[in-house]
Amino acid sequence: MTATVTTTPTSTPPPMTPTAAPDMATATPSPSPTATKEPRLPACLRINFDVSGQEARRGLYIAQEVGGHFLAGWEADDGWKDSGWFHGIDITFPAVYVEVLYYHGPGAEPVRMKMLNPAPDVDAGWVARGMCHALEVGWP
Repeated sequence: MTATVTTTPTSTPPPMTPTAAPDMATATPSPSPTATKEPRLPACLRINFDVSGQEARRGLYIAQEVGGHFLAGWEADDGWKDSGWFHGIDITFPAVYVEVLYYHGPGAEPVRMKMLNPAPDVDAGWVARGMCHALEVGWP
């Protein structure tokens, strides 16, 4: 017996045709001309005895962030009431708590001045970027 091959016509499905439009390439975003971060503006401060009605004693007054970052130093004489403005101060965060320490001589232990215009709910003062702020101090 001899095998024979018989072809049976079948319908072949047509090739797949996409039914949706091809993905369009998206343009690469271009940088925006506006800054995405807040600018790091300098702060300014002064050390002032006006509110307390007291006055400075001869010595060094250091304004620093709570935690120790130095902001400004003022060498005062007896009877002075105001340090004048210190401009261009770079602070660690957009706003920080500050304290003023008084040193009456080399090797002396600092005296933490009383802050008469403290930030809310703390006994420290404050400064913020882009602003000038008086640190109203008095003797503890």
